[in-house]
Amino acid sequence: MDVGVTLSLIAQPEDSTDLSLSIRVREVILTAVCISPAPPPPVSARAAAAIALAATLGDDGGLTAGETALLRELLQRLGSPVVGPGEPSS
Repeated sequence: MDVGVTLSLIAQPEDSTDLSLSIRVREVILTAVCISPAPPPPVSARAAAAIALAATLGDDGGLTAGETALLRELLQRLGSPVVGPGEPSS
């Protein structure tokens, strides 16, 4: 990254060189590296089991197409992240 900034600064005309470029790039990189992403939403044991079962479902489960679709829908709902009290579920 520093090579690109250096080459960009060298390529700029002397009368319009943006000396703050390296500072801005440094701050963006430090922010991206140092700030951790938001933690994933909590998953209950029931949701984890539903996710695991949904991952193993195949077409050869002995169910009709309609039953399989219904089971997938139910497992998707059960596998949703935990919703706090008073919050609408998705």
